[in-house]
Amino acid sequence: RNWLAIPVVLVPIFCALIWTLGIVNLSGVVLTPMIVAAGPILVGIGVDYGLHVANRIVEFKDEGNKMPKATYLALLTTGKATLLCAITDSIGFSALFISPIIPMRTVGFTMIIGVICSFFLTVSMTPAIMKLTNYSRHKNEGWKKIAILSTKQWKAILLVVLLTTAYSIARISVLDQDMRGDESAPEDVDSIQKLSEYSEKFEAGQTGILLINNETEREKPAAKDLDVLDIM
Repeated sequence: RNWLAIPVVLVPIFCALIWTLGIVNLSGVVLTPMIVAAGPILVGIGVDYGLHVANRIVEFKDEGNKMPKATYLALLTTGKATLLCAITDSIGFSALFISPIIPMRTVGFTMIIGVICSFFLTVSMTPAIMKLTNYSRHKNEGWKKIAILSTKQWKAILLVVLLTTAYSIARISVLDQDMRGDESAPEDVDSIQKLSEYSEKFEAGQTGILLINNETEREKPAAKDLDVLDIM
């Protein structure tokens, strides 16, 4: 509804991500590629924090309060709720500490630091950026039309939702079928065919497929090359 919402919400999130990576690096924990997964999750959490706080500030401003008073009232209400969300999120991510796998514990630590940074920068930077950009919400008649449609045509909406849900429940049985990786592997490889035959006869087994195709002539087989084995 207002393009200014982009810097109001995304700038604190970007700073929170930078802070998180810096703190994790300074902490000396074992870094792992798995912490990349923390980025999208923290962005989603930070967007929620920022939008709720920013919209609440605007609501209090629309009631006639000046920016400092509106910010105070927003933090007194929505700010407390956001703090509670940050605490519960941190408690949830702390469950990763019980994992015996060190990279999983690193992800949990990264997520907790990220949530703390997101909350702190949301309540501190969001009002400042709103003051800088003079952020305000624009009225959108589209939401009014949706509200009218959902209340007037409620029978048709519920019918469509129930039919779609019933069809989805009927199709859940498809998930009970066996899903094997060798079904998408090349069929002209003898070793893969033997692995598939083994799984079918014994009705069990977990196959790991590593297919090496090299047309370059070498003095010795690639599987005996130490450099190749290190990469593998």
